[in-house]
Amino acid sequence: MRPSKYIKTSVRVDYAPDVCKDYKETGFCTFGDSCKFLHDRGDYKHGWEIDNDCNNQGDKDSDDKYVIKGDDEKDALPTECSICEKEFNNPVVTNCQHFFCQSCAISNFRKNKKCFVCGENTNGVFKNATKLLKAKVQKKASDSEDEFGEDED
Repeated sequence: MRPSKYIKTSVRVDYAPDVCKDYKETGFCTFGDSCKFLHDRGDYKHGWEIDNDCNNQGDKDSDDKYVIKGDDEKDALPTECSICEKEFNNPVVTNCQHFFCQSCAISNFRKNKKCFVCGENTNGVFKNATKLLKAKVQKKASDSEDEFGEDED
């Protein structure tokens, strides 16, 4: 028996027997909520596609993502004034978190009302840089401990 030349046949292989075929293809199922199959229109990747994505992603990754950065890198405080480029003398901090010597900040404020570094308006507010002073005291304490430790050896 030979096939008809006017009727075209198509075969659909059922790889997911638990998914409603009508709903997946058309978005509508005649059985409604009483259908015993899953109403899912999602399109999933094949195994080989997942493997390719995983292999391609491995090329992009670097070992830097496993490096734990210390607090020193994040909260690094400046060691010198941006205006005079010398070690701080009575350090102050602006609202934009830039550090200056008190005398440099005030003299710059008389000329220009904006921050020397970023150009943001300071409104004449210069706070004592307690964070910077604490770090300076801790550094001196650790330096003195190192000196005493070296003398004992």
